Amino acid sequence: MELGFRDELTNKVDGKGRVSIPAAFRAVLAAGDPAWEQGKNPRMVLMHGMGGDACLTGYTIEAAKAMEQKILAMPYGRDRKKLLRRMAAKSIPLAIDDNGRIILRKDLTEKFNIDSTAIFVGMVDLFQIWNPADYEADSADIDADIDGEDALELLNELRIGG
Repeated sequence: MELGFRDELTNKVDGKGRVSIPAAFRAVLAAGDPAWEQGKNPRMVLMHGMGGDACLTGYTIEAAKAMEQKILAMPYGRDRKKLLRRMAAKSIPLAIDDNGRIILRKDLTEKFNIDSTAIFVGMVDLFQIWNPADYEADSADIDADIDGEDALELLNELRIGG
């Protein structure tokens, strides 16, 4: 996943819930699908209701499998059960069709207020699918949290390598 999912791209959603995955995102999905072959369509995992954001979240097959493996490596108990149930119940494996599209289920488009357009937001290791107005509101909240600071200054608090 050389550069991962990046950019903000808006696509139309048709009446059947079909939406085109941006071409650059499809390339990342293909690179993260161990079964992908040239000329074939990549697969992905779409999660909903996992991270608390009002959006759908897309992962490569490898990224979803890595999360699953972390949960399966946990000792048996309530935390493992909660995470495993939540991940399994809130994730949908999808194949991208020959036109570069996926179908968003009606219950999900209603829950996440996705109507005729959707904005795809790259977040390097994952991407989000938002209703454009909801995304703008969420972005305004994040911008307000930074409160005029140089966002890159937040990196100064990170210590790399110890």
